Amino acid sequence: MTHNNNILVAVSIFALTGFSMLGAVCVGCHQNTLVLTSEQHDSIFEEILDVNPQQALSWADSMEAVKAESQVRVAFYRAKIYNELGQKQRAEEWCDKALEGDDLQEESSELFYAASDLKIKILTYKDEFEEALETARTVFDISRSDTSPEGIQWSAVLLHELGYCQMQLGDYHEAENSFSQAYIALKQMACSSPNYDNLLTYARVSYNILDAYTSTGQLEKASEWVPSTEEAVMEFVSSPDCSEDERVDYLGGLTLQKALILVQTGHREEADALYAEVLNSDYAETALGVLERCSYLEKAGRYDDITEMMPLIDSVAATWGTPATFEHLEKYRKN
Repeated sequence: MTHNNNILVAVSIFALTGFSMLGAVCVGCHQNTLVLTSEQHDSIFEEILDVNPQQALSWADSMEAVKAESQVRVAFYRAKIYNELGQKQRAEEWCDKALEGDDLQEESSELFYAASDLKIKILTYKDEFEEALETARTVFDISRSDTSPEGIQWSAVLLHELGYCQMQLGDYHEAENSFSQAYIALKQMACSSPNYDNLLTYARVSYNILDAYTSTGQLEKASEWVPSTEEAVMEFVSSPDCSEDERVDYLGGLTLQKALILVQTGHREEADALYAEVLNSDYAETALGVLERCSYLEKAGRYDDITEMMPLIDSVAATWGTPATFEHLEKYRKN
């Protein structure tokens, strides 16, 4: 998400406090109507989504009601909202609607890439790696001809998605090549232009590469990847534009990833110390924090502690529509 100017923030606050946006977005309704561009709508949407997904859903409905935005753009808004709410099936359905035909691609290549990326992430969440791989390869091929800064960044992101699917399907050599190219490209972008988007993308992709190695049991490779991930994450969380929630999310996730590696490589005392560190953080009660803690306790053989966590696990499973089984607790990828 890009950060917005004060005018756009003010508009989003009005929306959050119940101010009717219908008159403000109805292009051409009145002479003094505030006319916003689609890009400004995107920014307002992200601001509202960060604070209140349900309010964002109402706002998206208002966009459709007054035909302020195209159906495919509103479909993408809804896909993001339902994904944020943990309703993966509904999110996938709206992704499919957003990606029907070529309308979204022609309207906004940025949103086309983002919708495709979200679709890939939902498919990997469902363990549908072959379909995810096919989608990633198709969209990556499209992005390679896009020489804009956004196109170059998305090409690297989609390449890492390709690698993630390859890794889960056992194509380790191909995955490592994909990861290496994606990481180098995003690190260069973050170093040459350390803005919020570049630093976030650099951190997210680096974290997901580490997760790919830990979730497939390649612990030696995972250990080798930790310093690169730490570097990327620390650069992002040190950014003045990084929110507190993002800081908690990335630092907590990284700490648990390190604990998972240590507990599986015979360093139990160090691993438990890192786990205790997470327990004392705000990350411990987040949805991903709960799932990661559960997986750590399973690897550590601490089954009594898992039993005590069952109410929390069931709560997350109900919210995400996820069966409360350990098969679903190993995917910690960052959005």
